[in-house]
Amino acid sequence: MRLLTALIAVGGAAASTLACQQTALVPEVETGTVAFNISWRGELPTPLGPFIIDAKFASGCCPDGEPIDATNRSLRVGPDGGIADTVITLTPEAGDVEVVAEDGPYVMEARRCRFEPHILVVPAGGTIRYLNSDPVCHNFHTVSRLNATFNNTVHHQDCSNGQARGGLMGFMEMEVAKAEVISLVTDLRPWMAANIFITKAPFFGVTDAGGGLRIEGVQPGAYRARWWHETLGKGELGQVEVVAGGVVRLERSIEPVPRKTRGRSRR
Repeated sequence: MRLLTALIAVGGAAASTLACQQTALVPEVETGTVAFNISWRGELPTPLGPFIIDAKFASGCCPDGEPIDATNRSLRVGPDGGIADTVITLTPEAGDVEVVAEDGPYVMEARRCRFEPHILVVPAGGTIRYLNSDPVCHNFHTVSRLNATFNNTVHHQDCSNGQARGGLMGFMEMEVAKAEVISLVTDLRPWMAANIFITKAPFFGVTDAGGGLRIEGVQPGAYRARWWHETLGKGELGQVEVVAGGVVRLERSIEPVPRKTRGRSRR
């Protein structure tokens, strides 16, 4: 997964090909890939039970006959020990890496009365769009220390006959400048919770259900790899030496020191 792309500044004035003007081209730097596998050390934990969802608050969340996904995502460990939803960052050991973010904004969506994705990683300075795709209203309540907090109701486009009554219509956007973990909850549906990881690292990603992650487009050099998990805490993965055109594979097991698991993640 490549979330940030390394660039070289283009010399000269870039112009539209429709206007038949010439564009100065500079070849891209050949980059490398880092492939991670993060697993649980020791006896596998007992899977967390599903949330108990009150039907009163679930009304309208899903099409008729379809239940809400009640999975507790705060600690998901696969049958082979792979740990999902682990954030991994790569920070250069020396110097800076010139990067630009992918076209934003970075979207945190309320969909079928769950926040998607469960873990969203955003580079510092990026913009987050809080989007309500449900035909019911949701309040987006952030808990943070360094960035601005808010607690706003966001209506779906079809709510209130097209009128936003006491809330925002469709979505809201906010820029985040400082690195931290922001907890996102809602005061109406306690099973809805997510985390937004704001980072200054130029390369990052989130492990999949099997604990795997590929970070592509990494400029050659030495990097410090770190991990963060909402329940297990954070730590070092060691140094990674990236070479042009190569793939570095890093397998690590995490010592389980879980904090108290909770449906609402507040920091």
